[in-house]
Amino acid sequence: MLIIDWCRCVRGFFNQLQAIAMNEGIQRKGGLRSQQGRKRLEQLVLGPWTTRRREDLLVLLDQLNKNIDELSTAVQQEAEKRPETRLLMTHPGVGPVTALAFMLIVGYPERFQCGK
Repeated sequence: MLIIDWCRCVRGFFNQLQAIAMNEGIQRKGGLRSQQGRKRLEQLVLGPWTTRRREDLLVLLDQLNKNIDELSTAVQQEAEKRPETRLLMTHPGVGPVTALAFMLIVGYPERFQCGK
């Protein structure tokens, strides 16, 4: 699914940004995802090529986050339209992506002749 692939890209970008930060002595684990962590990362004085890589990664990250937000909204709206997915989402840990994927792959339970 497109959202999952984009989330993997985001994780890869964060891993690369984390490596840049660690090379400069900053060890914040997941802290780079916060506004404060990003600000600290942007303030690092780096070599010219590392600076360019950091800026490229941040631009790509912003673009992907925008696309992910748009897709997440669309998935949420589609899940809200279907009573089956709304029912599935009442279970803990089942969100709109999981509920829609289940309904689109498995379909309606009535199509099975028996429950075994």
